[in-house]
Amino acid sequence: MKFNKKKIVLLTSLALSSQAFAATVYENDTMKVDISGAFLMDYWKPVHLLDDHDFNTSRSTLGFGVEQQLGNGWSGDVKFEWDNLTSAPSDESGTKSDDQFRTRLGYFSIHNEELGSLRFGKQYSVYHDVAGYMDNLIVFDPDATPLFSDGKDGGFMATARGDDLVTYRKSFDNLNLSVQHGFKGVQNTSQDVKRDSNYALAASYDFDNGISLGATHMVNKIKTTAGTMNLEASDEQKITTVAVKYSYEAFKVAAAYTDGTKAHETDLLAYSFNAADPNTPLKTNKYADAEGMDIYAEYYFAIGLRPYVYLSNVDFDDGSIQGERSIYSMGLSYHAAPNFIISGEVRKTSEEDVDLAGKHEDTLTGITVIYAF
Repeated sequence: MKFNKKKIVLLTSLALSSQAFAATVYENDTMKVDISGAFLMDYWKPVHLLDDHDFNTSRSTLGFGVEQQLGNGWSGDVKFEWDNLTSAPSDESGTKSDDQFRTRLGYFSIHNEELGSLRFGKQYSVYHDVAGYMDNLIVFDPDATPLFSDGKDGGFMATARGDDLVTYRKSFDNLNLSVQHGFKGVQNTSQDVKRDSNYALAASYDFDNGISLGATHMVNKIKTTAGTMNLEASDEQKITTVAVKYSYEAFKVAAAYTDGTKAHETDLLAYSFNAADPNTPLKTNKYADAEGMDIYAEYYFAIGLRPYVYLSNVDFDDGSIQGERSIYSMGLSYHAAPNFIISGEVRKTSEEDVDLAGKHEDTLTGITVIYAF
C-alpha cells in the first residue's frame, strides 16, 4: 500500500484539528467555504487512580470555515470548530454520562500580503507557534512543554487553543514573528483562578535543510485568593520555551527546553488522590516553578505504520515543592487510509517527591481511533 507523503504530513495535524481533511462545499473567484470533521474513540487509563477501570469516550468534531478575498492584497477568514463528547469519559467501562459540547476554535482573521495578519477569538496561540513543535502525540499529551494544561485545552494560560486572544503574525521569508494579547476574565476550569491579562511573543526560523528553530515567552497574570493552587493573589505565570525540529522525508525529530514559573501542574497523574476513596484528595493540584525537557521522534513507513517515541522530564523547584516527574512513551499509529488512523501508546510514568513523599511509578496504556471526513 502506497501513501501520499503530503497526505501523511497533513494527517499528523489531525490530532490538532480536523481541518486537514476539509471538504470544499462552495467556491468562486473570491470565496471558499469548507466543512471538516472527525469521529474519535478513546480507550485508555490516563492516571494511576483508575487501577481497575477503563477510561473510554466517543467524541466528534465539526468545523466550518470561510475564506474571502477582499482585493488589493487583503483577505479574511472565519473558522469555527466544535467538539462533542457523545460518550463522556467515565471511570467505569460502559458507563455513560450526559453529552458534553465545547468550542475548540472560533475566530476571524484579517490578512494583508505586506502587513501580516490579525486574528481574534479562540485560536492556537502564539506560544503554540513554537512550543507546538512538541504537539505530535495522539493518545496522550506532552508534559514538559505544558501545552494542554487547565482542562486539556490550554485555553486559560493560552498555551494551545487559547481563549479570548488577539494575535498578530508576520513572516519575512523564513523568519516568522508573532505576538498576542489575551483578555481578562477567562477562568481556570478546576479552581477559582481567573486571568487578568496575557501576552506572548514568538520568533522562529525555518532553514532550507528542514530544521526549524524557535523561542517563545508567555506571561499570564492571574487573580485569585492567596494560596489557591500555590498561587498568590496576583501572581504571574511565566513560560519560556526554546524548541527545535528537523524533518527529512518520512523522519521527524523535535526537542524543547522550558523554564516555567507557576506554570507546571504538580498532579497531572493524580497521585494526590486516595485510591480507596477517590473523592477524598490527599492534596490539591498546584502550579509550581519547574524546568522541563522533552524530545520526540517518529518515522513513517510506506505501508502506513508510524512508530514514535517520546521522553519527558520535569524538575520542580518551588519552596516545599521539590522533585521530578519523568515520562517515557512508545507508540504506534497505523494509517489504514489517509483519513483513518488507529493509534496505541504505552507510557511509563515516574514521580519522586513531587509535593508528596515517596516515589510512584506506573505504566499507562491507551488506544485512539480517528476517522476524518
